[in-house]
Amino acid sequence: KEGNIALALSEFKLAAQMNDRYPLIHFSLGKMYLLLEKYPLAEEEFKKEIKINPHLKDSYLALGNLLELQEQFEAAQENYKFYIQRDPANAQAYMRLGNVHLKLNRYVSAIEFFKTALKFLLCLLILFLKSEESTIIIFILWNLFLCFNLFNSSLFVTRTFASPLSSLNSKPSVSKASKSGTAILP
Repeated sequence: KEGNIALALSEFKLAAQMNDRYPLIHFSLGKMYLLLEKYPLAEEEFKKEIKINPHLKDSYLALGNLLELQEQFEAAQENYKFYIQRDPANAQAYMRLGNVHLKLNRYVSAIEFFKTALKFLLCLLILFLKSEESTIIIFILWNLFLCFNLFNSSLFVTRTFASPLSSLNSKPSVSKASKSGTAILP
């Protein structure tokens, strides 16, 4: 497996030398560096793609995942919010944002984000049940299972430990990404 990634990495590096302004090259390099756990290089490539074309949303989600892995939760949150502004029906982004809020002990807002993700996942499931695409249905069911477990964890922690007067009861917002129109990049 690592041999294939190394080969692909060398091919994409060569492609980047030939055309450094093609965003997909940087996104692909970022994903490969992420697989190899070379986080600074992955971050650099995702930021290059964003700089070339800030309207491509996938690098914001990937960069958010990377920042979350590095426990840079506030920066990850900003990238997820920016992604959601461009794709407001993406269940994965709401799950990631809910997970960040869970890690930041913002349980009530985590619950709201998980509820939103569950709603979108259920809609996807209904849509794909009609098409009988078994691989996609299994993927959606797996995500439903994960999201439901995270939702239940948030609910349990909130009911067990959170005071009703605490700041945990603030409603989540995805409209608070940076005012400049781009996500906050660390």
